Amino acid sequence: MLRIEGTERLPACLPGRADEFQPGERFSYSNGGYILLGVVIEELTGVKYQEFVERSVFKPIGMNQSGYFAFNRLPKRRRWLH
Repeated sequence: MLRIEGTERLPACLPGRADEFQPGERFSYSNGGYILLGVVIEELTGVKYQEFVERSVFKPIGMNQSGYFAFNRLPKRRRWLH
């Protein structure tokens, strides 16, 4: 079982509050799950989430121009997927 060392690793976007609606009633997207996924990956692998995704996903499938970039340092040949 994964044991996260200290609650300081859990982001503020995952507040301990009641659900806004019943499961299956409707859908609402939230990035909180991906942030939690990043924390879990970092705890299990000892590698930063961005580095893990680049080495384990992008590189093996040839996504050599993909990555995590600051908005003021985006590659010139970028494409936005909508």
